[in-house]
Amino acid sequence: MTCEPKAQSYGQFVVRLLTVAGLVVAGAALWSLSSLVLLVFASVLVAVLLRAISEPLGRIARLPQTWALAVTVLSFVLLLSIGSAFFGAAVLKQFSGLAARLPDSIRTLEMQLRQLGVSPDALEWVRSALAEPKIGPLTQMAASGVNAMGSVLLAFVGGVYLAAQPDLYLKGLLALFPPRICGRARRFAEDTGEALRHWIVGQLIIMVIVGL
Repeated sequence: MTCEPKAQSYGQFVVRLLTVAGLVVAGAALWSLSSLVLLVFASVLVAVLLRAISEPLGRIARLPQTWALAVTVLSFVLLLSIGSAFFGAAVLKQFSGLAARLPDSIRTLEMQLRQLGVSPDALEWVRSALAEPKIGPLTQMAASGVNAMGSVLLAFVGGVYLAAQPDLYLKGLLALFPPRICGRARRFAEDTGEALRHWIVGQLIIMVIVGL
């Protein structure tokens, strides 16, 4: 009679140990795949935004959902293209102005250093250091910019696919769950999507109010 409780407690200990180990492994996997998880979440947000705009547009203009979504996507692409061209030109103008002012700033710095009594060797070192091109930081900035643009493009394309066939991807997601909790998982996904829709609409209203 004394052996059975010990066997049960040992079994419970093994179950708890395996549960903790599974949680640790799942956490480590999520951490290693954090970029992918963020990309998927961004795609879901884009899909919710596109559906939140295209569905009322389809009802108002009496368009099929496919055409309403296509109009919404094309409008976003046009706005993003105009915004990218505008901000890109502004950034290029800023860099051009900085490059034009840089020689005068270097000469002003040299004059101030001479007035402070800095030795000619130190001045020569400063001059050579400022004249030497800094390729490393520029390369890193360019690579970061390209990666960011690529991530935004992937999130947008993924959002378009999700918005075009949300039921198909929802069925694929629900297929990962056991049948006994499939209904609860569907309700949770629908409630989450509705909450995200309300949150995005609220953010759009706030941005419009702030812009006005």
